[in-house]
Amino acid sequence: MFLELHMIQNFSPSCLNRDDTNTPKDCVFGGFRRARISSQCLKRAIRKYFNTEIEQFKERLGIRTRFLPRQIIRKLVENGKAEETATEVVKDVLEGLNFNLDSKDKKQTEVLLFLNQDTPDKIAQLILDNWEPFQKKDNAKLIKEKLKPLSGEIKQELNPDIALFGRMVASSTDLNVDAACYVAHAFSTHKVDMEMDFFTAVDDLQEETESGAAHMGILMYNSSCFYRYSVLDLNQLLTNLQKKKDFMISLLKGYLEASINAIPTGKQTSMAAFNKPDFIMAALHCTQPWSLANAFATPATIGPKSEDILHLSMKRLERYLQDTLKLFGNSNDLSLHYCLSDDTKMEILEKIGKRCGSVAELINAIGDIANGRLSSST
Repeated sequence: MFLELHMIQNFSPSCLNRDDTNTPKDCVFGGFRRARISSQCLKRAIRKYFNTEIEQFKERLGIRTRFLPRQIIRKLVENGKAEETATEVVKDVLEGLNFNLDSKDKKQTEVLLFLNQDTPDKIAQLILDNWEPFQKKDNAKLIKEKLKPLSGEIKQELNPDIALFGRMVASSTDLNVDAACYVAHAFSTHKVDMEMDFFTAVDDLQEETESGAAHMGILMYNSSCFYRYSVLDLNQLLTNLQKKKDFMISLLKGYLEASINAIPTGKQTSMAAFNKPDFIMAALHCTQPWSLANAFATPATIGPKSEDILHLSMKRLERYLQDTLKLFGNSNDLSLHYCLSDDTKMEILEKIGKRCGSVAELINAIGDIANGRLSSST
């Protein structure tokens, strides 16, 4: 069973997601230059929203780090162990977990790891409980044996964001987790040209007779209406969460809330582009997911009726959905809910879906339907 989330989100002038040249990310789609927000940027915004706004997920999220050895060494030193000895023991233990250390710095792993938040503490406690035997030479076999329960826990007991976004550990493939969530790069429904903001800073202690700016700079930005799309594989999510259905439904609702409300932080102190989505559509079904991105293969443009780009994009998406359903057929188990920021009439969607009066109503409706279908299937 899949949950698809389609959104139209119009941002005021902003630079939410930059490339290595400090320019807003973009792409070519349908032969035209578009503004873009990367899926990685969106997923990080979702994780941050989980941690700051959803109480039940605070302190329960994963950590992405290369400094796992350093964190464990600190715990050992706090418990009275010598740092040099602790560093060597931690190296042996992490290699027992197939977490390779950086060749130049034993306090970093070779690659970025995605682990449960309490994993460093658990590894540190395991070392403290086995401090003497772990210091002995030729201890690899002992360490492997002692690590088995913890290794199994790291593999199976996943924090919510790891269950959603998956994990890949090249040096320890048994810890790999298939992602339950697929997030597309958001792109503008219209063609876009980058704009340039030339700015200066004045020295507050400059004399009145002195002229010139203390600093000058250039900031690239754009103002774009984005199509956002993501898919949640509910069966995979349930598997990742060890068949804990009630928790999965809570995470499903949390993911919807976070996806709808999370906004990237790039240059927000300079732009304050805190614009919520104006159109949200959630589709629940068991057939293959389909993106509606090609609704905008031809860029949306302002026409003679002076309709704004936001509503043009919403109507374009609605018409493309209708054409797609005519071509491929409507899934018998399709449950479609949508909501808008105003009273715009969506004639096509009204025939095949249900309009919700608020985001909260949409989230609860989808959660209830998913819960009912999963309960009946088991």
